[in-house]
Amino acid sequence: MSYGTLDITVLLIIQIRKGLDCRYVSQLPREPSPSYTVPLGKSADLKCIHPITRSSLLLMDSVSSERPSDVITLGPLMDPTAIDTTLYLQARRIIQMTNQFVDDISVRYFQGIHRHLPVVSRKRFHDYLIYVGGPPPASFSALLLSICLVTYHPEILPRSLQHISRESLYLTIKLLFTQVQATFPPSVHLIQAGVLLALYEYARGKPDDAFLSITSCARMGYAAGLHHERPTVFHTFKEDEEAANTWSYIIILERLFSCDISARGQPFATDSFNHAPRILPEHNEYGDKLSHFLAAPVSIEMRGLGYSVRAAWLLDQVLTATKTSYLDIQLGQLDELDTSLRAFLEYLLPQCQGVWGVFCGGIGIAIRALFMLHWHILGQLTQPGSVKWEERKRRSNDTLDTVTNMVIDIAGSHVNMSPHLIDLLPPSCVYITRAALKHIHDNAALKYEKWLWETDKQLEILLDQFGHRWGFDTSSMKLAV
Repeated sequence: MSYGTLDITVLLIIQIRKGLDCRYVSQLPREPSPSYTVPLGKSADLKCIHPITRSSLLLMDSVSSERPSDVITLGPLMDPTAIDTTLYLQARRIIQMTNQFVDDISVRYFQGIHRHLPVVSRKRFHDYLIYVGGPPPASFSALLLSICLVTYHPEILPRSLQHISRESLYLTIKLLFTQVQATFPPSVHLIQAGVLLALYEYARGKPDDAFLSITSCARMGYAAGLHHERPTVFHTFKEDEEAANTWSYIIILERLFSCDISARGQPFATDSFNHAPRILPEHNEYGDKLSHFLAAPVSIEMRGLGYSVRAAWLLDQVLTATKTSYLDIQLGQLDELDTSLRAFLEYLLPQCQGVWGVFCGGIGIAIRALFMLHWHILGQLTQPGSVKWEERKRRSNDTLDTVTNMVIDIAGSHVNMSPHLIDLLPPSCVYITRAALKHIHDNAALKYEKWLWETDKQLEILLDQFGHRWGFDTSSMKLAV
């Protein structure tokens, strides 16, 4: 049996009706705040209750013949702190309905997705969970639910009668996130929740939805002042560092998602990396102005962040160069970026040995940028030209062959991964795998190579693994190539 959004809401209201308390937060107030003197019972006015709680009651009313005030004691819900308690109880109940506990999703998140998306402070996250002075704020409950969503893998969990489909869980959490967003000012936790929702949409093969969501996060980030934060190289993960890392990943993901949206060329909501984290260099191999993005040996997650920033900056430059009006100038810029991207991958790929997940984000972005760059060059040089132009086309095809082989090697090392390990790989792996398949299918010289038949199957197996993990059909992606 699969529960939809309204079903979950009804169950949550039943929980409130039964007066269930949460062991992890202080008890609900036994008496309403003195500032609330409205009579209770059937004559109670729902206008005295917080809009989010009221919306849940209205959803219940839409599927019930009884008024909410007939079946629920409204007094505790009128307390000023009731909304935080209500949302936290809702979050914990939804997690319970996925047949998980908060500890489960926390461990799975910080050992998986956090490795390539280190925006949430583990210490601050756990501090909110164990604080006994009261319920955490509504924005934290939204973040907790987003973590539940991105770590939800029904196939590896014990089956239960209250099995929830991914789509029902997504719609429910999206609804609660939208309610919090519409009611409370933007905060770091709420923006992080939005970033994880966008990542989930991207991982499920919906880059258009992901791009809209990450753009909304950017607007909230500006309103919250995230773009003003000045992080340090240390990984103490104080609130300002959380804010700065979150802002950096909004910039990174906005550019990454834009590579696969239907309507290309949309303007970005964020500037480039004017406020990117400054990470001390461990070497000056490149000798350019981006050397400060190469990470210091302070934290492996921060090293991964530094490399992702560098790769996304190069991708941003590729996207900018493709809009240059004069072809000769454009091709010159793209040649320089091609050199930088290949040098970046040549340096970073050997560092991945024995380090799962941390550097995969930067590698995936750089590979995606190279595919974009050389597909664009070949698209500009469609007509027969000079010997120089033909040589340039040959170089682009050779580079695409090389990058495709990189993806093949990545697929070969991750085939038949355990389901609980696949979260260590960023969702960008789906899109670079599809790009490699596209190159193989589009290149007549490669299409009929017998050795590539098995390779093609290997790439499709990796694509299917991601589809199984994130719950989407990969057949459309295979047909699109």
